[in-house]
Amino acid sequence: HDAVIGEIKFGVPEVHQVQRELFDYKKAPWHEIQQDFDAVDWQDLFAGLTADDTAEAFTEVMTRIIRKHVPSKMSWMRISSHPWLNDRCRATIDAKIRARGTANERSERDKCSSVLLDEYNAYVAKTKAKLSELPGSSKMWWKMSNALQGKSSKGSTVQSLKRSDESWARSGREKAELLSDTFVRKSRLPESVTNAHTEAYPNFPQPTDGFLRVRRRQVLRILKKMKVDSATGLDGIAARVLKQCAGSLAFPIALVLRLMLQEGRWPQCWRIHRIVPLFKRKARSDPGNYRGIHLTSQVSKVVERVMADFLRPMFARHNAFGPRQFAYARGRGYRDALALMTLSWLRGMERGNLIAVYCSDVSGAFDRVCEVRLGSKLRRIGLHPRICALLLSWLEPRVS
Repeated sequence: HDAVIGEIKFGVPEVHQVQRELFDYKKAPWHEIQQDFDAVDWQDLFAGLTADDTAEAFTEVMTRIIRKHVPSKMSWMRISSHPWLNDRCRATIDAKIRARGTANERSERDKCSSVLLDEYNAYVAKTKAKLSELPGSSKMWWKMSNALQGKSSKGSTVQSLKRSDESWARSGREKAELLSDTFVRKSRLPESVTNAHTEAYPNFPQPTDGFLRVRRRQVLRILKKMKVDSATGLDGIAARVLKQCAGSLAFPIALVLRLMLQEGRWPQCWRIHRIVPLFKRKARSDPGNYRGIHLTSQVSKVVERVMADFLRPMFARHNAFGPRQFAYARGRGYRDALALMTLSWLRGMERGNLIAVYCSDVSGAFDRVCEVRLGSKLRRIGLHPRICALLLSWLEPRVS
């Protein structure tokens, strides 16, 4: 006989509980909610307020009306790496453990195995039924598919983290503080170096401060495209509410943006973010291997997309994207880039050429930006001064 050494990885069940306030939007009386929004005199409410106060007043009205109509409850949610492990499974596991060394040990063991298998198969069947109802492009489809295959989620709990002095951060507070310090360090700008390629364009013609038209229909178009499964920010206003009540909320959001452009200021309440650590690669104990995902206000995202409508035409006029730019360019996307590369490779192979693919990435490319240099360049190419002021205000430090 030959000896065979095998290795099997068993995932140890990880469970933690979080308390959340859950809103049951399936029972929301949307007609009554829209009536309440329509009854608000937004112009009178915003009269004499600053951009900061206007955004806060809008959030307060939204929150009050949502809480008035949408039923909610505080619930402890059990997040587990084994989602099929329910109370029935735990009861049979406890019974098997108690039966150790008794006459019932074998029967309780077999019963436990049978219950675990039944619950797992029931979970698989239920998950497959849900997958068949979801589009393949949705985030939930991929999340459920990975869970069905036993793949761990990158967005799960954060394990103990090692500090630079070799000590460990084990409690939730210690891990949060260590990750916060790590994210701040990653976002710190290096010392500026002056050379022939970093002229800041100090002398440029000032563009005229013309009228900026923020239309209600611009905001309405963006509200109707909101994704209802997008994460909610600190204000608690869900994207589902904005999309469902788009016709009633387009006008007040347009008023908020007009005042922001007038003052050139991004509201302070939208600078407060929830940051969720997302594991990227290598050791999970290294805080440097996590990326901070910002959960921002959904209303602020709407305003950002309206602002993009002012920026894109200017970038197009100056050919800022270039002929080979696919990201952030209107009418282009990753599918177009893949199609172009695939066809180019096929054409090259048909001609007998060798194809070499080089992939590179700039670490932390979006974590750092010098707002002084960026503002100088944007003003030089003729960006409206109010848009430029608001954009630079948007780049000011955030609070997490």
